[in-house]
Formats: sequence, C-alpha cells, structure tokens
Amino acid sequence: MLDAVTLYRLLDWLTANNLMHRVAGVDQVWRFGANPSRHGHDHAHFKCTHCNGVTCFNDMPLPRRPKMPAGFTKQDVDVLIKGICPHCAGN
Repeated sequence: MLDAVTLYRLLDWLTANNLMHRVAGVDQVWRFGANPSRHGHDHAHFKCTHCNGVTCFNDMPLPRRPKMPAGFTKQDVDVLIKGICPHCAGN
C-alpha cells in the first residue's frame, strides 16, 4: 500500500527530475502530467471549463519567449487556455 506522503514525495521527485510536470489549477489543485521529453514544460495547457479536465498541448507553438528583466531567471513558461473540450462540446 502506498501512503499519501510517499505519493507526494514521489511526485515531487519526478517533477524535480523533469519526468513529470505540474500545473496549478484555478481550484488550487495540482495536476500532474508525464514529461517524456525531459525538457521542462514550456508548452500550453487547455482547461475545460465544463469538466475541469486539463490537456497538454505539447505541439502548439508558444508566443515569443518573454525577455526577463535583470536579476530574474525564467524556469518555466505556463500558458493556460480555457474553453470547452471536444468531449464536452459533443454533449
């Protein structure tokens, strides 16, 4: 049996080693996704406002990368697109 503390430590380790990425939802709940490329998670996410599902858009080009002001270091770019997913649109 896997307890909650072990699960969260495992998710943190996977995230720290770029094997997964996490996205904070507007409901303050972390959602995790596999990161097979191991190159961070500079890609767009889509959140369905009907079912609250989150989908990674790995192949969607992002807008130009922001130039950071002096002293700031970018770690990730997170783009969240909200709308209705194909499954919910069909209902």
